[in-house]
Amino acid sequence: MKAFTTMRSHGLWLNHDKSIVCAILGICIGDVFLYRIELRVVGFHGKPQVGIDYLPGSMSLNRELIATSVIVSGGYEGNINEGDVIILSGHGGHDKNPRQVFHHKLEGGDLAMETSIHYGIEVRVVRGVRYEDTSSTLF
Repeated sequence: MKAFTTMRSHGLWLNHDKSIVCAILGICIGDVFLYRIELRVVGFHGKPQVGIDYLPGSMSLNRELIATSVIVSGGYEGNINEGDVIILSGHGGHDKNPRQVFHHKLEGGDLAMETSIHYGIEVRVVRGVRYEDTSSTLF
């Protein structure tokens, strides 16, 4: 967090002034990140505490929310990650366990994913990998 704060205060974040839809220059499939905050520093996923990152309607041409990236880390019941097929239970609606406790409204990250699917817009996927002997997750 100290490095994150120092980089931010010195303007060393990449793509900090914009959200990029699709690929990020210099980030390749298979690149490994130790912390979610690193994804923010390079402009890959701007919301470290949220699974679905998106552009607000004010930043998209059609004035609709557009999903830019999603983190899939197996943290929610109902999510399925089978490599080329991902089923998400949605943004929010979970308790601390993390069980699904109420239905979602089509807003925020869920609406952004729906819009991106509707228009065929690619969404970056970050897969979290948890190691058996530790509580650490790599992204």
